[in-house]
Parts: sequence; structure tokens; C-alpha cells
Amino acid sequence: MSDYAGIALIITAIFGGLTSLGTILTAYLANRAATKTKEVKEALEKSDRSRDGKLDAIHVLVNNNMQVQLQVAATALRELATTTGIAAHVRAAEQAEQALADHKQKQAVVDAVEQTQET
Repeated sequence: MSDYAGIALIITAIFGGLTSLGTILTAYLANRAATKTKEVKEALEKSDRSRDGKLDAIHVLVNNNMQVQLQVAATALRELATTTGIAAHVRAAEQAEQALADHKQKQAVVDAVEQTQET
């Protein structure tokens, strides 16, 4: 074998080894990336579940408080309208009662959807 053939064979072996090393390194890095991706995904899912529970609780609290406020306004305005008989007070009472009814209707829809999702 000539010197050039020997050198060519050595170079081929080196490049072949580097290619194999590159393949192994690529597979290793891909595996690490997949593991990290899975860890991040799991952490985000856990965080989302925690946040969703808190948001649901806040949403229920806000809706309950809204209904209480609408009920107070409707009751107070109806009493004022009944006492004074002034047309503006009557209209205000009607608007407050309608706002309360709208809120209750919307809340009933939300409650029905949530109940369906739970079962």
C-alpha cells in the first residue's frame, strides 16, 4: 500500500470516527433536550393547575360579591321608588332589577357549564 493510500485510510477512519462521534453527541444532546422539555412541560402543567384553581376561586368570589351588590342596589332603589314615586327613581329601580336578573341568568349558565364539566 502506498503512503497516500495509508494516509487516505487514516483520514477516512478519523472522519468516520468523527461522524460516529457526532452522531452519538447529537443523540445525547437530543435526549437531554427531550428530558428538559418534558420537565418544563410538567412544571408548567402543575403551575397551570394551581393557577386555574386560584382563578376559579377568585371568579366565584367576585361573582358572589357582584350579585350581593346588585341585590342591595335593586332593593334600595325599589324602596326609594316606592317611597317617592318619582319616575326617575322608578326607572332606576327597574334598571337595577334588570341588571340583577341579567347577572343571575348569566351566572346560571356558567354554573350549568361548570357542573357539566365536573361530571
